[in-house]
Amino acid sequence: MDLIKITPPDDKLMWDIWMSRYQLSVVTIADEIGFFRHLQSSSLTLAKLAEVLILSERAVEVLAEILIGLGFLKKIGKKVNLTQIAKTYLLPNSPFYWGAQLLGLRERIEHKQILEAITNATHQLSYSGKQFTAMWEEGTITAEAARNFTQKMHATILAPALHAVKSGLFKATQNLLDVGGGSGCFSAAYVKYYPKSTATVFELPTVGAVTKQYLQELSGTKKVSLYLGNFFTSPWPTGYDGVLFSQIFHDWPYEICKKLAEKAFDILPKGGHIYIHEMLFNDAMTAPLTTACFDLLMLINHRSQQFTKAELFELLRAVGFKKIKAKQTFGYYSLVVAEKR
Repeated sequence: MDLIKITPPDDKLMWDIWMSRYQLSVVTIADEIGFFRHLQSSSLTLAKLAEVLILSERAVEVLAEILIGLGFLKKIGKKVNLTQIAKTYLLPNSPFYWGAQLLGLRERIEHKQILEAITNATHQLSYSGKQFTAMWEEGTITAEAARNFTQKMHATILAPALHAVKSGLFKATQNLLDVGGGSGCFSAAYVKYYPKSTATVFELPTVGAVTKQYLQELSGTKKVSLYLGNFFTSPWPTGYDGVLFSQIFHDWPYEICKKLAEKAFDILPKGGHIYIHEMLFNDAMTAPLTTACFDLLMLINHRSQQFTKAELFELLRAVGFKKIKAKQTFGYYSLVVAEKR
């Protein structure tokens, strides 16, 4: 397959459809827990709203992001308030209240998943009874789970990876380490677009077996190698002037992402670059709506989050990286790039 000759169309519609499954359930959750009722009389900060709802501030923040995007909340400074449509249709004392319709939708699986995630913090993405985050961190992912997850990630990341590679942001890198690279499609696209370059996918052994098969299909086996190990516990390979994290940071909390960035900093030479490929929030964390829904999915699946550009810039500066920049590359995706100087 000649990846570089393919120009896939924008995938925003696919993401919008996938993430739309959570929009209705966030409204039914908010109705059930009294989110709208507590904002009836006055605007509140998210911290205060979390206090009265007896939820974590992070849980309330995720719900508020989506409700703002849907048009039911507005944010003024640090406080949120109801819009007129929310006051009309989502308050129990309104003659136009949609409560009877919303009540009948509480049996949806998404409603139950979200409610469990924000109240008990117990629901996380699992396979055969074991959480993916635990399997990744411990390096114990089974072959079946590795194949299942890699197939799903490959489907969503191939088109964004092609456009990121064609953005020109990788032109200063000759040898790329693709950390947690899954199917290897990003690395395969990179070496095809930059034919003098090489890439290495750093993956767990069970995932690596799946990676090899994808690389054969993508004709990327000659210039893309595999380094098998656990990027949390194994020694990192050296000799690379670029380190890529594509769809990795959103799986882990801020402090773990910072440690991963530190590991990248340690192996890079001066002039080397770190690349972070993610769907980014605006700085107010109110848009895009699909990114807000994906943020909710990360809370549900991994107790993690999506980042704003400012948060990633702050993280990279704290590690020691300089000349930090970001560019929207495809659909909702952006590439954040920084240099070790």
